[in-house]
Amino acid sequence: MAAERRVQGVVRNEVGGPVTGARAHLSSTDEPLRSASSGRDGRFQVAAPAGDGYFVTVLASGMQAWRRRLNPEEATVDLGVIQLDPTEVPPGVTGQAWDTVRDTPIPQGRAELRSGARLVASDTIDGDGTFAVELSPSCLLLPGLYTLTVTAPGYRAGRRMFEVTVDVTSYLLGRVELGPTTPG
Repeated sequence: MAAERRVQGVVRNEVGGPVTGARAHLSSTDEPLRSASSGRDGRFQVAAPAGDGYFVTVLASGMQAWRRRLNPEEATVDLGVIQLDPTEVPPGVTGQAWDTVRDTPIPQGRAELRSGARLVASDTIDGDGTFAVELSPSCLLLPGLYTLTVTAPGYRAGRRMFEVTVDVTSYLLGRVELGPTTPG
C-alpha cells in the first residue's frame, strides 16, 4: 500500500499578512478529495492519497482563488507562500443574459454550466440579467472545456463554450445574447 503524501503551504494576503480560514482543496476531478483550512498563521496541510496527480485550489472569501497542478513524488510537497489578492469579482463564471431585439437585460431565467453532459453548477438570473457560478468546494472548475447555457421564458437558449485553464479562476463572459422565440 502506497504511503500518503502531504501538501502544505502558507496563505498570505496582498500585504503579507496571514489569511485565516482559507480552504485548500485537493482534487483530481471537480469533486474535492480532501481539504483543510489555514490556521491563524495562514498555514495549511492536506494529506494526499497516493495517486497520479492533483489540483490544489485555495479559496478565501473576498479573495482571488489560487490553483496549481501537482504531480507529487516526494512525501511532502511544500507550496511555499500562496498570495491571495482581494477581488470585487468572485472567482467563477459571471455574465448577463441579454435580449438581442430590445437591447436590454433579461430579468429572469437560468444559467447552467456543463462539462460534457455533466451539469457542474447552475444559477438563477437576477433582475438585472446577471448570473454568477462561483468557485466552491462543490464547483472547483478544473481545467477543461465547459459550456454555459442561458435559458429564459420566451427566448431561444444562448450558449457559450470556453476553456478553463490552470492559472485563471475568474471568467467574465459579458453578455450572453438570447433572441425571442417569436419576433416581437
